[in-house]
Amino acid sequence: MSPNKRVGVVAKSRLQVAAPHLVDVEEWLRDRDVEATFETATAALMPPSETRRVVEKASLVSEVGLVLVLGATVLYVRDGLRQASAQGST
Repeated sequence: MSPNKRVGVVAKSRLQVAAPHLVDVEEWLRDRDVEATFETATAALMPPSETRRVVEKASLVSEVGLVLVLGATVLYVRDGLRQASAQGST
């Protein structure tokens, strides 16, 4: 697969709250025929998968066309929007 059809995914290390979001991102990309490539420590936050593409951080940039970086602030905002939406606030 060409690098333009691959997205690298990196989350802040040890950010357990990212786990469900990482699974969502992986599924969302797969549904669009885009291959997710996860940085090693990021993949460790997720449930195991034999089909998941995992590479070391130093190699990630050369193997993908785009890198998605998830940090705590983004995840908390997303969770807040999800909760507000569920409550009919948005």
